[in-house]
Amino acid sequence: MIGGDISTSPSIATGERGVILRDEIGGLRIGVSENVILLFRKPDLTKVAAINLHVAKDDAFREWFEGFRDLDAEETRADAQEILADPQLGSTEEARLVSAVAEYRWVDRLN
Repeated sequence: MIGGDISTSPSIATGERGVILRDEIGGLRIGVSENVILLFRKPDLTKVAAINLHVAKDDAFREWFEGFRDLDAEETRADAQEILADPQLGSTEEARLVSAVAEYRWVDRLN
């Protein structure tokens, strides 16, 4: 954000790279540690900024990010479709889902 209230600011400062306009943002991801929002520029979704979430996250801050493509959710949906379509995981979608859940639980225990 460049000066003023984030809820009305048309842009956000991106450190060394300058400023990105809200209209230029093609999507966002929540960083692995969930302490960072990663912003990606339209149309090719190149990463342009990482915003540290150790700052205050009031309603105006959250509202500024509403409406952007959630790239994490899109990737999760695509992964789920790929799993459900993979015949190596079972002969039906239900069998594939059971297999995927079992694998997830196994991996989760190992972590």
